[in-house]
Amino acid sequence: MIRKEVVPNGGLWFSILRVIISPPKKTANGDEEDDDDEEDDEVGMHFDADYGLEEQVAGMMVHPRVATVTYLSDTGVPTLILDKKSPPMSDPERKSLNGDISKGWLSHPSFGKHVAFDGRLLHGAPGEYFPAVVKKHDGSEEPKAKKMKVDQVRNGNGDDNMALGGKRITFLVNVWLNHCPIDAEILDEEIVEKLTTPWQSAVEQKESNLKEGDPIKPGFEWKLLDVSNPDALTNTCTINFASVDSDGPAGDEDVVICKRHVNFGFGASKEDLHAASKMASTEGSMEMELCPKVLTLTVGDECVSSDEEDDNSDEDN
Repeated sequence: MIRKEVVPNGGLWFSILRVIISPPKKTANGDEEDDDDEEDDEVGMHFDADYGLEEQVAGMMVHPRVATVTYLSDTGVPTLILDKKSPPMSDPERKSLNGDISKGWLSHPSFGKHVAFDGRLLHGAPGEYFPAVVKKHDGSEEPKAKKMKVDQVRNGNGDDNMALGGKRITFLVNVWLNHCPIDAEILDEEIVEKLTTPWQSAVEQKESNLKEGDPIKPGFEWKLLDVSNPDALTNTCTINFASVDSDGPAGDEDVVICKRHVNFGFGASKEDLHAASKMASTEGSMEMELCPKVLTLTVGDECVSSDEEDDNSDEDN
């Protein structure tokens, strides 16, 4: 279920996209069904934009100033952010999307983790190529972040306490400056009245559940960092094109971006991409250098809606 809302504050608008995750699938016996693939968690590669405006003004892509992701789960498919901005209005055929992408970032879910980035960047969660990683806790300390080659992880020399898999829940908020998405709606007052803060919940807990003298344990604690400091990401990796000793390139997939069919070609081996996902999970986030042909975009034909096809067929008749 998806719903868009905005809260006005002068020239600053917050466009909120709430995603409610369905419960796990059940078997005939009522047990939770094991699902080895990442299909339910995947988010197709896309740009955040005012798509309602694009429908009215062909080629106009207005983006939020800042796109954010807040994770409400500790597992799930990582977010892939690519150093590729949306094409300008002067490029109606979207040719500027063509070619290799040389840089990207992976961000694995961690409850309460908040990621913010340029709202013009291409991003998504392609779980088939960068899958979720579940850490197997054995009571020992978490492994410290370290620099490691992709092939070390692929060949089994990485962290043995990691396995692929898991579900993700995210809370997405876009920050707009001097623009309000035309299809956005003000949050209903009935819903606003039902919203509570963690400290309100703590007071209610104290009044209803706790005895006198018992400590209050809030369900949420702020983790404040100095936002003026640069991100200290110690994990980095370089992903190369698939070698002759591998199983070959991971594959490709077709998506619709800016009303164009766009082919994403993953030229690295799937083993290397999965190993990179494991590497990123040790620290939570990681910058990746993508060698030529590792990730290539090829822009195809313009998408035609079913309504436009019906109109064209009527004209032909």
